[in-house]
Amino acid sequence: MLDWTHTREAMESYVDVFVTKAMQGLGVYRSRDRYKIEWKKTGKTWKPTKWTAKKKKGRAVASGKLIDSIKGSVTGDLKMKIGMLDYGVYVNEGRNGKKKKIP
Repeated sequence: MLDWTHTREAMESYVDVFVTKAMQGLGVYRSRDRYKIEWKKTGKTWKPTKWTAKKKKGRAVASGKLIDSIKGSVTGDLKMKIGMLDYGVYVNEGRNGKKKKIP
């Protein structure tokens, strides 16, 4: 039987690097628009009278729960498994108000 110890060690180091880079990517500050709007009631509806848009930096992930959930491993038959919580899909794709199906 062949000995795959060096290959296994190389794969494990790759998985560790991948997981740490994914954690760093979620912890990065991203810029987003922040709007200040003044509204005025005209009849039965409200209309904006004045607005300003500024850039604000914030993290993509509010809690560390998603970052801590990223795990990776190498199985006995040399397959890499990397996973995280399901709502990571929403963080990666953004939110547009519509429901998305998790693949």
